Amino acid sequence: MSKVGTVVVQVYREARRRKVFRTAALYVVGAWLALQVANVVFPGFAVPDAAIRALVWAAVAGCLRSGPAASAAPCRSTPLTLTSHLRSPAATI
Repeated sequence: MSKVGTVVVQVYREARRRKVFRTAALYVVGAWLALQVANVVFPGFAVPDAAIRALVWAAVAGCLRSGPAASAAPCRSTPLTLTSHLRSPAATI
């Protein structure tokens, strides 16, 4: 396997370990549910259609903003680096 393929596999495994895909799926479902509720409720309260468009943009911006940098809690795991698998345990002391 090439180096690029190995890196892609490592990134995929790290994303699975950190439950990135599950979190993204939950975010998409939550955003979809909020938009569906807004689509039903907003016309009954005479909220303009621009509010639904603003909610869509807020969901997109929230998806782009959510990530390790957006979290207030520090990351407790070591970051994935291209050379982390090459270092010996003695070299990290």
